[in-house]
Amino acid sequence: MKITPKTEEQLQAEAKARREANLWPVGEYNFEVAYAEDSESKKGNPMIVLTLNVFNEENKSQVVKDYLLESMDYKVRHACVAMDILEKYESGEFEAFDFMNGSGKVKLGVQKGGKKDTGGFYDDRNCVLDYIDPRAGLEVLDDELPF
Repeated sequence: MKITPKTEEQLQAEAKARREANLWPVGEYNFEVAYAEDSESKKGNPMIVLTLNVFNEENKSQVVKDYLLESMDYKVRHACVAMDILEKYESGEFEAFDFMNGSGKVKLGVQKGGKKDTGGFYDDRNCVLDYIDPRAGLEVLDDELPF
């Protein structure tokens, strides 16, 4: 086999460039729920873990996980609105299954990498900042006729 030898620094720089190329800029993207599961946070609080397929303008996709906890109440409500299950939210009780096959628009951000609780490090990655109300920005029509 014939190769082009590289230094460790070159390999690290190339790996970093590949990771950064996979990050999408902050913005709004279409998504669909690939999987949803009921779980528990590290502190023992109930949560729902959503695995989203997020699509950009070129219809390329990436997988982004999101964690819905009561402490992030605005995001939980917005997720329910975006996926048309607000009545479940308003009832005060829902489960991961209610999110299956959901879709809509999401605002992505970039979470900076850092040290893992278990040791080691993780890279920068896309994260869900919020879910977008599908009615946001729609003009409300006045249905009253003047005659």
